[in-house]
Amino acid sequence: MAHLRRTYNIATSMVASAWRGSSGISVLSGIAGFKRPAQTLVLYSKETCPYSRETLSMLDLDARIRPCPSDGKQYRSELKRIGGKEQVPFLIDPNTDTKMYETKDIINYLFSQYGPGADVIPSSVGPGSLSTYLSIIPWHHLIPASFRRQTPSTITSSETSESTPTAIVDDGMILWSYENCPYCRVVREVLDEKELAYQVKNIARGSPKRDAFIATYGRMQVPLLIDERKGRMIFESSDIIDYLHETYPK
Repeated sequence: MAHLRRTYNIATSMVASAWRGSSGISVLSGIAGFKRPAQTLVLYSKETCPYSRETLSMLDLDARIRPCPSDGKQYRSELKRIGGKEQVPFLIDPNTDTKMYETKDIINYLFSQYGPGADVIPSSVGPGSLSTYLSIIPWHHLIPASFRRQTPSTITSSETSESTPTAIVDDGMILWSYENCPYCRVVREVLDEKELAYQVKNIARGSPKRDAFIATYGRMQVPLLIDERKGRMIFESSDIIDYLHETYPK
């Protein structure tokens, strides 16, 4: 059953990636010449809203992600306190003291501040196209949650229910990833479901970070999860998902 769940997870994630095309897979040409933020951006987001994250990936920008699923409780009150409402996405740029809602405004801001300018935003970015509408379909909820749930095969349902949920309220988790990678998406879905904050380090195709990544970790492979709190570093989406369920049950 666990093998079937994982096969389904990856298959549906590949469908979502196919609908989004190349958006978020590669960095923009000329990326090395763009301004880089000194302090890391913060993004309150939910997994089914990919556009701001695609922009971060294309611009090779890292961000501290605060997951806010529709039924989430961990960060929505914080979001309302800071911004005034529980709406996502919500971007905080500590470098310019900018706080903003609205996908289009965030994309325009990021391209203007850290890209080639808002007048050269690719047509694939942001709401509007057929692929955009199809991408927001929650593919991972199209069958019963009892089958979809990515519970590791080494943990029974009774063991999971008896565990005490643990929430990360600051950044101790790093995810090397890039948007529209189906294997990265299934990991982000679990992080989103569990409302685990993490720092995403985008490393899309063409990223200047790739050489340093290979020199440090010995290969170019994502997703890579680093849990600094537990001293763990894990490749392979299935192993990361098992680890998250075992360590941070919800």
